[in-house]
Amino acid sequence: NMKNTNSIRLMTSNVLGNWRDGFIENRDDVMAEIYLDLCPDVIALQEFSARYRGEETDLLSLVAPKYKEILTPVLNRSHNNGTPLLYNTERVKVLDRGYYFFADGVCDNSKSITWAALEMIDGGKRFVYASAHFIHTSEDARVIDGDQAKLLCDGLADFYNCPVMIGGDFNSNRMSRSYANLISHGFVDLYEKAPNPPRVKSYHPYPVLDEETHLYVPNPAPIVGDFKNSIDHIFYYGKPEWMPTVENFDILTDVRSQIASDHCPVFVDLVLQ
Repeated sequence: NMKNTNSIRLMTSNVLGNWRDGFIENRDDVMAEIYLDLCPDVIALQEFSARYRGEETDLLSLVAPKYKEILTPVLNRSHNNGTPLLYNTERVKVLDRGYYFFADGVCDNSKSITWAALEMIDGGKRFVYASAHFIHTSEDARVIDGDQAKLLCDGLADFYNCPVMIGGDFNSNRMSRSYANLISHGFVDLYEKAPNPPRVKSYHPYPVLDEETHLYVPNPAPIVGDFKNSIDHIFYYGKPEWMPTVENFDILTDVRSQIASDHCPVFVDLVLQ
């Protein structure tokens, strides 16, 4: 893996679990291949629905024993955590974890934040990583989600006295009021700190089910828009002196990404201070 013991790779990935008639087919197999190939230390998932979890060989089995879900009580009506964290058991140990269910007036059961306080097995550096999914139906509610994310991250940074990173599907592009709200609260978009970030968008047309093979294939429709339209982000929150160095920020746009979901896995390589 990476040579510097203070280096971490964080990923966020919306797996498209709540969609149409619910066939998952080969999508989770392809997603598992991506995770095992890119080897992030922690993965923030969104749309990890009961249906997605219920596949005959589910994603968690496909990435085991290397990755495990960070289990936490789930405070919503469905009792399913749609925003779980997976951690690389060879690289990271879990110190603490929790779940926050948004109170924004319109939130559905899949929109939440899951967080974990973590320690690198080599080097002992501590950090918090969280997985977030903001509501898709209302910009006003997304601003409220951002206000609540700020309060949560404030508490986490203060209590654990370490940097906080939060990745997810914020349903907010760089031109939106809800994105501006996050920035005004002190969230730092790690994309902006990367040396040569990709100029592509983080989501694309839905994969298409090939009726003959019953396997998903990429949508032939072109991917329109650039990085300003991205809604999947990884932010830093905490003291300026804790700010990690961003070595690389990438958005995986290859064929596998186009088969597995309508969102690209987004990942960042950081060096913790």
